[in-house]
Amino acid sequence: MAAHTPAAPTDSALPNYHHPDLIAYLVRLQLVSDLLEGTEEMHAQAKPRGYIRKWAEEEDDIYAIRSQIEQLFGGLRRVLSAAVGMLFAKPAQIDWGTAEAAWKDFWGDVDAAGSSGPVFLKRFTEGATQEGVALLLVDHPAAPKGSDGEPLPRTAAVEAQFNLRPHWAWYSRRSIVHWRTGNVRNTSQLTALGLWEPTAIDTGKYGVVHVDRYRTMLLNEQGQAEWVLWQVKPGTQGTELDDFDPVDNGMFTNARGEV
Repeated sequence: MAAHTPAAPTDSALPNYHHPDLIAYLVRLQLVSDLLEGTEEMHAQAKPRGYIRKWAEEEDDIYAIRSQIEQLFGGLRRVLSAAVGMLFAKPAQIDWGTAEAAWKDFWGDVDAAGSSGPVFLKRFTEGATQEGVALLLVDHPAAPKGSDGEPLPRTAAVEAQFNLRPHWAWYSRRSIVHWRTGNVRNTSQLTALGLWEPTAIDTGKYGVVHVDRYRTMLLNEQGQAEWVLWQVKPGTQGTELDDFDPVDNGMFTNARGEV
C-alpha cells in the first residue's frame, strides 16, 4: 500500500496543523508515492484520485476494465534508484581528524537503531530524492532523573550505563507538517517546527496498534528550543485539541546536558 497520509487540518492551534505550502503539494507527493508503489496501487487509485479519467458516455463496466488493463512503466523508480546508486557507488571518504575515536563508534549506529552512517545516509538521500526535500534531526537524550528528582550528572559512567549518545532521525517531506521562521539576533532562523511521527505502540500481550504522533518544537522567548510529543487519541480524528494527549516533552540540550 502507498504511504498513509493523515488529515491536513488548517487550524494553527493544533499540533498537526499543516502549512499551506505542504497542503498545496500533497497531491503531487501522493502521485509520486503511488507511482513508486507500482501498477497495483495505480490501478487501485485510478478512479479515487482521478489518474484515469472516465469518459462522459463510457459505461461503468468498460471503464472498470480500461482502468485496470495497462501495466505501469516503472521509469520513475528506475531513475531514482540509478541516481542514488551513482551517489553511493563509492564509499564516502571521511577525515575524522582529532575526533576519530568518538566518531567511529558513533558511525556504526547513527540512529540508535542499528543503522550505520552509510546506510542511514543512503536512506535519507532516497527520501530527499523522491520528495525533493528531507529533514535530518540530531538530538541527544536527557539523562534520567535520580532519587532526588533531578537529572543525573552527565558523566562518562552515566552515559555508558544509559547509552546517552547523540542520534540521528530523518523525516520525509510529507512528515514536515508545519514550520515558521523569524528574526533572531538579526538573522532569519527557524522558530517553530512540527513533525509527523507515525508510530506503532504495544497493545495486549503480542499486538501493536498504529497511531499518529506529532512532535512540535518552538523557540521560546529565551531562545531555548522546547519540544512536545503529542499523540492522537484512539477513535478521534485529530481535529480538536482535546483529540491529542501530550506523551512527552523537554528541551533540546547539548552533549553536556546544557539547554
